[in-house]
Amino acid sequence: MVLPLVLFLVLGLLQVGVMVRDQIMVLGAAREGVRQAIVTPDQGKISAAASAAAPGLALTVNVERGTQRGDPARVEVSAPPAQVPVVGAMVGGLTLRASAAMRMERSDDAP
Repeated sequence: MVLPLVLFLVLGLLQVGVMVRDQIMVLGAAREGVRQAIVTPDQGKISAAASAAAPGLALTVNVERGTQRGDPARVEVSAPPAQVPVVGAMVGGLTLRASAAMRMERSDDAP
């Protein structure tokens, strides 16, 4: 009688661990995206850099950046967490989010 309860608790702890791992990956993706955003205006390269930092997650990347050196660039990344069987349905509605900001290293019109 205790085995189902223990199994459910172990799967719940595993789900928490997966969510923590995914949150760290989303944060890393935001940082990589903003690093790319400060040197290039290409949205595709920015999204690709963010996606490469979080393999396996369905990322949504939003970029806000200026055009002149010193202007702020900000990248916001969101993704649903991976779900562990049986207990994953409890976190189905959650979205992990992270953002990062840096100053532009060069102007968009610089060679």
